[in-house]
Amino acid sequence: MRRVFATTVALSVLMAPLMVVGQTRGDVAKGDVGRGEEVFEERCASCHVRAGGGQGPPLVGVLGRKSASVPGAVYSKGLKASNLSWTPAELDRFLTQPMARVSGTAMPLAVPNAKDRADLIAFFASKDNKR
Repeated sequence: MRRVFATTVALSVLMAPLMVVGQTRGDVAKGDVGRGEEVFEERCASCHVRAGGGQGPPLVGVLGRKSASVPGAVYSKGLKASNLSWTPAELDRFLTQPMARVSGTAMPLAVPNAKDRADLIAFFASKDNKR
């Protein structure tokens, strides 16, 4: 009985990261890339550019990047101290309420609509956001 329990626990610990990755990819797949690009242009492009300089850091390749890690970009103390990794799930949480998620962030704009966030994150994950 102990051996079965220990094996079950060990498998659960080993499989948990795989289940999270699967959920994360599924969440990205739910978004509409074309609409996400529109959301980017409507809501984000006034401060963020895809590449190069802007008021906020460039968002090309944001998925998988550590927060406050683009050389030359200016970041708030709060974001520098947050030590976040920009996964789809973390971007979703952050975009829902940036100032509540990272105290002291300079980003005042939230994306309260879940569908808009899913579309935006799908765009960030797409090849269209690699240029």
